Amino acid sequence: MTSDKKLKTRGLSTIPLEAIQAMSYKPYLPTNAQQQALARLIEAAKGDTGQSRCIAEFLLAWWNADTYGGFDLTKLWAVDLSICHDMQTVFSLIAEQHHYPDHFELADDFKEIIRQWRPESLD
Repeated sequence: MTSDKKLKTRGLSTIPLEAIQAMSYKPYLPTNAQQQALARLIEAAKGDTGQSRCIAEFLLAWWNADTYGGFDLTKLWAVDLSICHDMQTVFSLIAEQHHYPDHFELADDFKEIIRQWRPESLD
């Protein structure tokens, strides 16, 4: 590697990459597609099918994975392709927004999903 190709990190070498990314983060409104996909998933998670359970697990992993469990990506194989696409869209929302569901005023919906699918975790 020649010296002109070396990165010049004077002063930044001690700042973690995550901190630099957080400083440059600029929030924006979710897209219509993201809002609609999330609304469909929330509604479906309130159902009582195997797909509903899978969707609930996906959403609850976002709410609090330590308390309600993570999400096994192979469970995507158990849902219809349209649901999988909605999950992909919501995954991008989560990655882009850096917020939990309550930021989007979804706490009541998520509490209802918890009551249905994780009642043992209620106080």
